[in-house]
Amino acid sequence: MVRGVIYSVIDENIGPQPIYWHPDALDEDFINDKVIKIMTICFIGVEEKGKTSSVEGKSIIPFPMEQFISFAYYFYIENPEKRGGVVPATVSILVERNYLSLLYEKAWMFTHRIVPIVKAIRKGQPFQGLIDGLYNFLVSELDAQQTSPPLDQKEKMLIYELASLKPIIISTRLDLLTSYIPYLPSNIVQKILPLLTEGELTIREISKRTALSMTATIDAIEFLREKGLVAIKTET
Repeated sequence: MVRGVIYSVIDENIGPQPIYWHPDALDEDFINDKVIKIMTICFIGVEEKGKTSSVEGKSIIPFPMEQFISFAYYFYIENPEKRGGVVPATVSILVERNYLSLLYEKAWMFTHRIVPIVKAIRKGQPFQGLIDGLYNFLVSELDAQQTSPPLDQKEKMLIYELASLKPIIISTRLDLLTSYIPYLPSNIVQKILPLLTEGELTIREISKRTALSMTATIDAIEFLREKGLVAIKTET
């Protein structure tokens, strides 16, 4: 599903250049050709005046002939020795084309993972391990999305019935809750997350303590489950 991750910069004399990519089995000619196109599209419209390290963004670029899409995050790195005082750079993720809808759905997640990498690169930290780590995370995360699809309505109703009779245990990944807050709906942040940080609770208990309906609570928990923040299991 994920073909690779590429870190690239625009050299003022040579032009767009791939600096590092993972996996290293990717064809170098293929990488060079795609990096030129990706970086040209990302930076084409950015005025010379006003380029600073605070300018950054993302772009989804299709490559229909090759049957893949690129999610490219572009940014500038301060370097007083270079013309303009900055170096344009991108971190690009190559995803197979048939996963286009999932790519749009997970764009927030890609951005969330890349921003800390950009900050580390700007500080001069080694980028090899950062790019390798991003690739490994994406492979693991997106594979999990394929093998563990969201619950359909029938399964949700089953959980609803079980929640009325038996405890449904909510296991939280507390280390991720805080960092995901900007991407979660406000009602989940305000009403449910404070309870989850207390430890394992049942859906029924969460519903009672938040004054949310059981259906609304189940939908909220399912949303968190899709993001990998909670796991649902019945007591044995």
